[in-house]
Amino acid sequence: MKAIELTKNSISDDEAASKLLSQEESSIDTFVGDGSYDKRRVYDSCKDREIATIVIPLSE
Repeated sequence: MKAIELTKNSISDDEAASKLLSQEESSIDTFVGDGSYDKRRVYDSCKDREIATIVIPLSE
């Protein structure tokens, strides 16, 4: 685990993603998250950080 963000229940995972990513100063090769991170905001944050690989497992 490289980052942690404690949020209120009213904050969604995709809202917190950019704060999580900003905690890591070195480059990030891969972002892995569950389905709650499968949102445009997360993809945009990863693009801003030049993260080339995003892994979101398929829902069953």
